Amino acid sequence: MERHSSTVTLKTDLGAIGYPVPGNGTNVYGNDTEKVVKQFQNENGLVVNGIADEITLAKIAEIKKAQDSVPILRNGMRHAEVKVLKSNLGKLGFQVPGNGTTLFGADTERKVREFQSYYKLGVDGVVGPATQAKIKSILNSPLQNGKRHSNTQKLKKDLAAIGYPVPGNGTTLYGKDTERVVRQFQRDYKLAVNGIADEITLAKIASIRSSGKVTKIFIDPGHGGSDPGATGNGLLEKTINLDISQRIEKYLNQYQNVVVRMSRTNDTFVSLSSRTKMANDWGADYFVSVHANADNQEQANGFESFIHSGARGTADARAKQSIIHDHIARNISETNRGKKEANFQVLREANMSSILLEYLFITNRQNSNQLKNSSYRDRVARLTAEGIAQAYNLKKK
Repeated sequence: MERHSSTVTLKTDLGAIGYPVPGNGTNVYGNDTEKVVKQFQNENGLVVNGIADEITLAKIAEIKKAQDSVPILRNGMRHAEVKVLKSNLGKLGFQVPGNGTTLFGADTERKVREFQSYYKLGVDGVVGPATQAKIKSILNSPLQNGKRHSNTQKLKKDLAAIGYPVPGNGTTLYGKDTERVVRQFQRDYKLAVNGIADEITLAKIASIRSSGKVTKIFIDPGHGGSDPGATGNGLLEKTINLDISQRIEKYLNQYQNVVVRMSRTNDTFVSLSSRTKMANDWGADYFVSVHANADNQEQANGFESFIHSGARGTADARAKQSIIHDHIARNISETNRGKKEANFQVLREANMSSILLEYLFITNRQNSNQLKNSSYRDRVARLTAEGIAQAYNLKKK
C-alpha cells in the first residue's frame, strides 16, 4: 500500500472515465485502486498488472480527452450525438423506443437512468462524462463478437461449467456462437441482453460457478394458439396453463442456482415434439408440463399428477413426483386424486425426469371458480415452485 499525491488525481481521472474507485479519494493506492486499474487495463487491451504505469496513464488521458469533446446530453436537447447515444444504448441492451431521432426525450432519459442504475453509476438521467465513458468502455470490451482475447478461453470454460457450453474447441475467438450463448445466459438470468461479457455478466457467471451446480427447469404450459385445450365455465385451458407457468417461473427465480425456460411465453401453438426437443436440446434437468383438467362428468374434480408409465418413469421421476405432488396436495383443500402414470407424449419423449400436473377441472363449477381467482393460481404456482425447490434442494436467494 503506497501513498502519493498523484493517486488523488488518478482516482479522479478514473472516476471521470467510468472507473470509480470506492472511497473518498485519498492519496492511498490500496487494493480497491489496484483492482480498478486492473479492470481498466483489461478492458482497454493493456498489460494487466494493477500499476498505473506510463502506458496506463496515457490511455486514461487519451480517453478523458476524447470524451471531453462530447457534449453533456440531457432531456429536452436536440443534438446529433443523441442519435449516436440511442444507437449505443440499443447495442448494450437498453433500446430507446422510437426511430432514433436527435431528440433527447423522456424515453431516452428513462433508458439512461436504467443504464446508470444497472452499472451502478450516479442515476440522474444525464449523459455526462462518467456515463459516456461507461458506454464507451463496454462497447470497446475485448469480450464481444469478432474479437480475440485470452480471457475468452476462460469465459468459455466458465460458461460450460455452469451449463452453457459454447460449440468449438475453446479458442480465444469470441465469435457468433459465443455471443449467442452469452445472450442466452443474460436472458435466463434477467441481465441486460447485449451478447457482451461485461463486468456484470462476468460477475454473475463467477458467482454461479463458485456456488455450485445450476439446475435447469423447463416449464411447458400446455396447449396454446390454435389449440385451446379444455374449455368450460368461461375458461380456456391454454390461458390458465400459461398464467400458472409464468407464476411458477417467477417463484423459481427466487432461488439460487436455478435457471428456467418455457416452451412458450405467449399464446402461440407449439407442437408436442417441439416442446420436448427444446428441453432435450437445452439439457434440462426437469420437465414440468402444466395443465388444467376436464371430464364429461361435471362432478369430476381435484388435483392429480402424472409421470411416464414406461421407461421414463424412473425412480428419480417417481421420487420428485412424490415431493412436488404431496407438497401441493397438502396445502390446498381440493380433492387429492393421487400420483398417477400415463404414456403422454411429453413424458415419453423428454430425456430427463418429468411430471405433468393437472390443476383442477375446468369442467367443474367449484374448481373453475378457483382457477378464475388469480390469488389461487398464484398459490398453486408458489406451491409448485416450493415443491421443485425441495426436490432439488434449492436455497432461497
